Amino acid sequence: MEALPLGPGELDLAATLDSGQTFHWQASGKGFAGALGEEGLFLEQPSPRELWCSRGAVERVRRYFALDLSLKEVRRGFPLAEDPIVREAMALFPGLRILRQPLWECLASFLMSALKQVVHIRQCSLRLRQELGRPLGSGVWAFPSPERVAEAGEGKLREWGLGYRAKSVALAAEKLVAEPGWLESLEAWPTEEARRALCAECHGVGEKIADCLLLFGYGRSEVFPVDVWTERVLRELEGGKRRKWPMPKLRDWARRELGPHAGWLQQFLFHWARTTRMAGAGERPG
Repeated sequence: MEALPLGPGELDLAATLDSGQTFHWQASGKGFAGALGEEGLFLEQPSPRELWCSRGAVERVRRYFALDLSLKEVRRGFPLAEDPIVREAMALFPGLRILRQPLWECLASFLMSALKQVVHIRQCSLRLRQELGRPLGSGVWAFPSPERVAEAGEGKLREWGLGYRAKSVALAAEKLVAEPGWLESLEAWPTEEARRALCAECHGVGEKIADCLLLFGYGRSEVFPVDVWTERVLRELEGGKRRKWPMPKLRDWARRELGPHAGWLQQFLFHWARTTRMAGAGERPG
């Protein structure tokens, strides 16, 4: 194991891995076991100022948790910082960070998430890894490649619990087999153009899934995915000013007014909504 020093309040490992942006990390001993690409990984945070990770993985872990960005500076730039909901969300999860995930894994995961609760998305992700992924030891499997998923096909994906989402995952895999590097090519595109391309060229990708990939895969911090949880929170901010706004107007306002790190603010609000006040309404739909 190697130590990665942390600044004060820069990472809450448990909150980050359980905040609905990734779906495969498993509690193991005093830490978490999972995979980063094709490599198995163990992470442990014995104190707020240090993160321990598998030997040789420090730089990949640093990138995965976007530790080149100061969370203190990100939070300082949040608009609406004095809103009671925003204050409460930041106080409850001060070390919550946005991950930079492998693009194909991120896309497939959010295609599987449509209208599913987080616990069910985890089950689908685990089943897909077990059936098609490379075993990495300690009950961890790599996420399967597009080639493996395309070869399995829609029928098998349905058998493994993906339901109607199987078609979108299978077609996305087939596209990436036919056009290797397509997802990576969008790295250089402006955000609006990349969003349009994802929606136009990937079956089952609407604005919400595209925004999740842009934020959690490409690291576009300005992107604010809006789902049922964040929609409810946005309508309550500032005393409910936007309570009656239609969804397109609400989404446009969030993109325009919530700043260059709107996506990070979204994750605070989403995790707050899912785990506290609105938890009584049941787990989050995708």
